[in-house]
Amino acid sequence: MPQAGQLGGAIVQRRLGAQFAQQRQVAGTGHCRHPRAEGHFYTSASYVASLGEITGPADLARARFLAWDQGPALADLLTGMGVPLGPHSFPMTTASHLMQWQMTQAGLGLAAFPQAEGDRHLTRVPQLAPVPFPVWLVAHRDLGHSTRLRLVWDLMAAMLP
Repeated sequence: MPQAGQLGGAIVQRRLGAQFAQQRQVAGTGHCRHPRAEGHFYTSASYVASLGEITGPADLARARFLAWDQGPALADLLTGMGVPLGPHSFPMTTASHLMQWQMTQAGLGLAAFPQAEGDRHLTRVPQLAPVPFPVWLVAHRDLGHSTRLRLVWDLMAAMLP
């Protein structure tokens, strides 16, 4: 199950991966997935400058990527984009979104974030394709029985990217 963080009584889950390519609403469970969002790789302006001119994925051979877990998902995603990887490619791993955000802002490496979040605060890494970044809105199934809560749920789901 993807990691979750609590927000306003509902749980918002996000995870990169091709397995979330289609929109799905699971009847009666309070799960709703919106795969329309996309993300990109971001870092600090100083770290992008330290990498030199980036004309394509091959120019990121010496870049450091901040992984979100020990699994192969990030490496598989980058390899599919044509980024050559080596032992230095993943020096740090964190399951904490906040920690990954802070490390990215500090210029410790590149990380994937939703476009709406990354474009406002970080520098987008050029020449890399967008990555699917579905957003999950999750709540307990019993919340669907309340008309007021269902109205708020539907409004939140409509406002997701």
